[in-house]
Amino acid sequence: MSSVDWSIFRHQSPAEIKKVKSNYEDESLDRIKPKGLYFSPGNDWEKWCKKIGVSPHTYRHTYAIKSLDDCKIFRLTPSNMEEFCGKYLVRTTSYIPRLNWNKIKKDYKGIHIPSSLIRYKQYQQDKYGMMWSSYDVETLIVWDKNIVTLAKIK
Repeated sequence: MSSVDWSIFRHQSPAEIKKVKSNYEDESLDRIKPKGLYFSPGNDWEKWCKKIGVSPHTYRHTYAIKSLDDCKIFRLTPSNMEEFCGKYLVRTTSYIPRLNWNKIKKDYKGIHIPSSLIRYKQYQQDKYGMMWSSYDVETLIVWDKNIVTLAKIK
């Protein structure tokens, strides 16, 4: 049983989604974030856009999660981050460590980065803190279309 209410998560897009892309693949090891559908709870992402001076109205199409099979969603937390990063970390020429998203995508169909991790990265300057620095709000990323059904709300 899921302890997260996925129905409050929203995806905002500049273009209408006529069909969810089959699966998001072909990741370069230089990517900090994986390709996929990005969701955040309520209007968290919109509030963050306003905070940094970006107009969220560019993203005029909003979708809610109607249903989500979350049995293959990895729930990242500060307590399991060491093991997760140890398994999927790759070294590149970048000063920021990278994750092998191709390998992660073989094991999971999405990842949930909770608000507790966003707060954690703000206070931790450990070996993994920089890797999560590009996530500013709680985020659910889904890269397998077969586990999510969307409902357009705007």
